[in-house]
Amino acid sequence: MTKITTILLAWLFIAPSIAGDFKIAAILDKTGPTSDVCLSYLQGIGDYLSYTGGRCGNNKISLISGDYQYIVPKSLQLFRKFVESSEVLAVIGWGTGDSILLSSLAESSEVLFVPASFADSLVSPCRKFTFNPFSTYNEEFKVLLQYIAADSERKSRKAKVAIVYHESGFGRSPLDQGRHLARKLGIGIVAEIPQSSLITDAEDIFNQLIDKKPDYVIIQDTLQRAALDLRDGKKVLPDAQFLGTYYTLDNRIFDVAGAAAEGFISVSPFQCWDYDSGEIRLMHDFVKTRKSPESMQMQYIQGWIVARSICDALKKAGPSPTRLKLRDAYESLTAYNTNGASGSVSFSPANHKGSRTLMLYRAGVKDRKFAPAGDWVTIPE
Repeated sequence: MTKITTILLAWLFIAPSIAGDFKIAAILDKTGPTSDVCLSYLQGIGDYLSYTGGRCGNNKISLISGDYQYIVPKSLQLFRKFVESSEVLAVIGWGTGDSILLSSLAESSEVLFVPASFADSLVSPCRKFTFNPFSTYNEEFKVLLQYIAADSERKSRKAKVAIVYHESGFGRSPLDQGRHLARKLGIGIVAEIPQSSLITDAEDIFNQLIDKKPDYVIIQDTLQRAALDLRDGKKVLPDAQFLGTYYTLDNRIFDVAGAAAEGFISVSPFQCWDYDSGEIRLMHDFVKTRKSPESMQMQYIQGWIVARSICDALKKAGPSPTRLKLRDAYESLTAYNTNGASGSVSFSPANHKGSRTLMLYRAGVKDRKFAPAGDWVTIPE
């Protein structure tokens, strides 16, 4: 036996075997109206899998993705194409309208589905194959409205709130719950105004609110339009406090909104990119190998943690994972520790809502960053 043969045999003996070659499919908006935040999400997913070297335990895992451009029929076509392959064990989705339909297809295809949408209807009632690792838009609205109620009580007056939302299933998703909770909290919702993906100026939207005189404006939209809302809305309503749900929380908002972003409040299930936690430090170190960490956004953290959770579930699924085994393994993630990137995530067969924590952040123009505006808020079941 030659020396080289001996070395090769020794390496084969000690090296972990590859049990299988599997794929995660992602159906995302790479070039459509929400691509401003979706591309960071995709980068986080891809980077986590690159960080692991494409390995989840003894299984090899790779990412395939398709651009549905926020057009629902395209998302359905991509889903059917991807799940035809038995190598695809999980699908990551994006928007609310498409995810509601894809969730039904996930049930019939028996494939793990993790949408980026936080719409409550995706997980309430619980669906067998759809999981939301983080708090829902309804819960984000709840935290924002509770903040408004407490703030207006300090000012000794009843709060008047206007809501500006994206004209889509995503934008409309929390409105019913928001109205219900506002009534319970004694908050008056004085206007609900939809806005198109195509707007380049938001001043006309806020001119509709002059006579309503809202004390607070909640934005349920993504970065691009939220920045316009701040820039133009503050011209019309300089004394109103502006707040936003998760997809408005992005440091690039300062590029468009400028000084109007000062004091803007947003809510997130994640620690900020600048927070010094173990997992976020890991992301920083990984990103440094290719680009500046300062260019990354909150959705990068979201994508990284989603990919991490699927990978960890794949390890639990054993050496010969199937779609059903992966679903069961994901369902068994209890008190799942994200190493400081978010609150812990817990699932069960009866509950596919994961994290129960949210944090408010306030924008500071001087350092162009969002800083915590309090402690973690725990959302009761």
